[in-house]
Amino acid sequence: MRATVAGSEQTIADMIGRKVGRYHVVRHLASGGMAELFIARQEAMGGFEKEVVVKILQPRYAENPRVVQMFLDEARLAAKLNHQSIVHVYDVAEDGGLKYIAMEYIR
Repeated sequence: MRATVAGSEQTIADMIGRKVGRYHVVRHLASGGMAELFIARQEAMGGFEKEVVVKILQPRYAENPRVVQMFLDEARLAAKLNHQSIVHVYDVAEDGGLKYIAMEYIR
């Protein structure tokens, strides 16, 4: 993934160790047609930690209203569904120009 973030070129490798919203990116999981998927760690008080998948919209699509709408529709639709074969959506947000969906990580 190549992105202009904070005025510099970012690659997939640059995302490792970065904080996106409240999630710390641990490793790259997969690449898709419009997004990159990363394993990330959510940390909170009292030593709470949870591994999640963070799906980040590729920056080349971030300014395309149609693609952004599809990305958000995907999150909304998935959040309404409850089935053992569908991951739960935890969060949808934007951080530093990166639009992302945080979802359940199933091993």
